[in-house]
Amino acid sequence: PGMIGGWIANTGELYDSKSGAGFIGAIVTGFLAGYLVQWIKKVRVPKFVQPIMPIIVIPILSTTVLGLFFIYVIGRPISWLFENLTEWLGGMTGASAAGLGIILGLMIAFDMGGPVNKTAFLFGTGLVSKNPEVMGMCAAAIPVPPLGQGLATLIRRRFFSEQERETGYAALFMGFFGITEGAIPFAAARPARVIPANMLGGAVAGAVAGLAAVKDNVPHGGPIVAVLGAVDGVAMFFVAVVIGTAVTGLATVALLSLGKGAGAGAKAPAPASAAAAAPAKAEPALVGAGAGAGADTGAGTGAGAGPVGAASPSPSVSPSDSVGAPDGEPEVLSGYLTGQTVKERLNADGRADEDGKVAAIREMAELLAGTGKVTDTDELVRVALAREEQGTTGLGEEIAIPHAKTDAVSAPVVGFARAPEGIEWGALDGTKAKLVFMISVPEAAAGDEHLRILALLSRKLMDPGFRQRLQDAEGKAAILEILAEIQ
Repeated sequence: PGMIGGWIANTGELYDSKSGAGFIGAIVTGFLAGYLVQWIKKVRVPKFVQPIMPIIVIPILSTTVLGLFFIYVIGRPISWLFENLTEWLGGMTGASAAGLGIILGLMIAFDMGGPVNKTAFLFGTGLVSKNPEVMGMCAAAIPVPPLGQGLATLIRRRFFSEQERETGYAALFMGFFGITEGAIPFAAARPARVIPANMLGGAVAGAVAGLAAVKDNVPHGGPIVAVLGAVDGVAMFFVAVVIGTAVTGLATVALLSLGKGAGAGAKAPAPASAAAAAPAKAEPALVGAGAGAGADTGAGTGAGAGPVGAASPSPSVSPSDSVGAPDGEPEVLSGYLTGQTVKERLNADGRADEDGKVAAIREMAELLAGTGKVTDTDELVRVALAREEQGTTGLGEEIAIPHAKTDAVSAPVVGFARAPEGIEWGALDGTKAKLVFMISVPEAAAGDEHLRILALLSRKLMDPGFRQRLQDAEGKAAILEILAEIQ
């Protein structure tokens, strides 16, 4: 239903519009599909119908209802808005060039291929033969969002994941060819920060092109049209594009910096470091942990709760590479968890606010630092909190497993601590975290070893009796003896 609904939203011809609702309309439709399916699932049906509900009834019914609703209820207003925006722009051709350029630039950069963008673009296209200056304003603004986002990934690489940095290179390439949609992955991941930055740069580029009377004689934009000789006033066209790109790139970095702790060594969460459309390696969920089992991508299967769909293996640290447990201590998780990394009670215990989780993660990081395997405690905290921004690691059933993949640790290390009163961790089942495990692995071990540790923990923590014994154990020795059962 979500896929077909998104296609309908993006296909304006289905509801008499020259432009579809774009990626924003598709996202809205996806949410509508989810809530509609959830509602249908709550309807009680006879037992003989239940087996076909998820494979026939729900998909067909929800797709039909959603499609008709979008075409006849939501689509008509979109068509009306498109027509009136075009009429409004047509009445502005006598306005100041800079003012019109600002408006067109804002519209071009707003939804990157959606109805607002297409309204401005088609308006400029319709005036190519009569007033090519209008298309010149559009052409200068069109490449700014992807070029600006690509520039941002180069200016502040640490604000972005490796996947996003690769997407940044693609965005630069797409921007050169005038494909505004190259910025969509960034806008979908952080709309409140990226879209305003895109619009600011687009408005500046449109205004500069308008003031310089740049002309574009073809219905397209981006540096490629100037390179191929379709632009009059090439020098000022590139000036407009460069200034707009710089504004968007710098505004993006500034807005990310104003977010929760961007930057090395920050103590608050960094911006989410995975594009919405491109999740990173899959991780096992905690089977039997209620709604919280979906906190990480991936799934547990059966009692094993092993990793599913993990990316291609990266170099990992084998158990033999670990330091091992001190003499007399039971070896836990290949020696990654020792008496040094166990704390009987967190100081943050009983905190019911979001800062309680932050304090607990910092406390756990400082606990791990005592092993000598942590080279930068602040960076470890930053990466762990950035992971929380992507989705809570409070798995439900009073368990939290914060984790970080960072070169701030020299070898895999795992910590465990208890919080008898519980710490608010944002678990979907509403329970507070009383058993907290923290996993930290170097980037080189982020594939196999990270997933192996998560799988082992998930498998054992499914047992309510095991969890209760962990909570009741007195002293580190007793805790370690119970944890040694994790195999």
